[in-house]
Amino acid sequence: MSLTGCERRENAMTYRSFRAWSFRVCARQGSAAFLLVVPSPGTSETLSELATYALEHHPELRAREASVRAAGEATSPAHTWPDPQLSVGVMNVGATEWTVGSMDMAQASVQIAQEIPWRGKLGLSLEVAKADVTQAEAALAGARNRLAAEVALAALDIYELDRTIRIESEIRDTYQEMVRAAEGRFAVGEAMQQDVVSMMLDVDMSTVEINDARERRAALVAKLDGLLNRPVGAPFDSLTVAPLPSAPTDTAALVARALEDQPELARSRASVAQAEAMRELSLKNKVPNPMVMARYGNRGAKPGIYEIGVSIGLPVWSERRQNAEVRQAAAMLDMRRREKSAAELETTSMVGSVVARLRANERLLSAYGTALLPRAKQVVEASSAAYSVGQTSLIMVLDAVRKWHRLQREALEYEVMQRRMFVELEQTLGHAARIADGTASYVR
Repeated sequence: MSLTGCERRENAMTYRSFRAWSFRVCARQGSAAFLLVVPSPGTSETLSELATYALEHHPELRAREASVRAAGEATSPAHTWPDPQLSVGVMNVGATEWTVGSMDMAQASVQIAQEIPWRGKLGLSLEVAKADVTQAEAALAGARNRLAAEVALAALDIYELDRTIRIESEIRDTYQEMVRAAEGRFAVGEAMQQDVVSMMLDVDMSTVEINDARERRAALVAKLDGLLNRPVGAPFDSLTVAPLPSAPTDTAALVARALEDQPELARSRASVAQAEAMRELSLKNKVPNPMVMARYGNRGAKPGIYEIGVSIGLPVWSERRQNAEVRQAAAMLDMRRREKSAAELETTSMVGSVVARLRANERLLSAYGTALLPRAKQVVEASSAAYSVGQTSLIMVLDAVRKWHRLQREALEYEVMQRRMFVELEQTLGHAARIADGTASYVR
């Protein structure tokens, strides 16, 4: 809520005239209407539009999509038999003359060998590869979730700054009106010099605040441009947001949704499934795969030689190799399970924390909307009315205006804080990317 020019509507203003100056107060209708947004002139964008643009143009997401495709291509070779091995050779008795066909052992041979995986190994290898795909997909969903939340928070920073500039500009206009009126009254001996000086200081302080905010706005817009992957300096006039929804009350239901939908938890579950498959595969790898071989030796005019055989590796270093791989896989599985439990615990606590803070801040916002801001307006009106009939000093009116100004700034801070916490809740639930299409649970 701002002191003057809230919507520039005549029915939202109250005018108090004094002997030498007029003091204008602007008040909204309704107890909590200060939560609504008045769009600034020019082009205004929404959180949905900004999130959509970022999700369509950010290079990190394109990289994540390529990672998903790459992981998908690894599933086919994971459950495919090893390639057969073809060997061709010549065994010749004489070192300087050709003896194939004239000597018993001299021959030209061709051999083919095929490694045969034991039953279940290829299926487990496929499970490991599919878990990689699931983790890549979860990483993509997590990147979308994080990017949409970062864009929303960056835009809300600009929104808060723009509202601050508007509040400061309006309060500065009021102070300037008061200075002009006080100077006139000081000239005829009806005002004190320190009152005039004090109001001039308030004007200067508001001017400094406005200039600082305008300088910082360029930095905030540049940050947003980076998240949107658009040229730095692209115009951004204002952000339009909807009225704040009510804080959620069913924490248990939100926790259940977060545990199901949060991309990081999906990635953690996939890593556990992968570790389980790798442990089973390590157990099967304790027995080496057999190699089947068929060979034919051509001896020219003499009868050919046929050979069929099976070979298998001897795990003579099983304790150092195969058993060590089993222990490593078991330790990795234990780590993944504990990481999953820790991630679930963190998500549960984060949901509970955000919901509790939302409820508390909602009550505070309600107090500002229904009690503090209306009461502060009444104090300004009463003080200005008393001053107009000479029952109070100008400094008392100024003090009332300062309090209303401070309450407006505080109300804005708590409003933006509430919006930030709703974005944080969406991100914790894994739904921040839904801001783009407007289906997010609480951010519209």
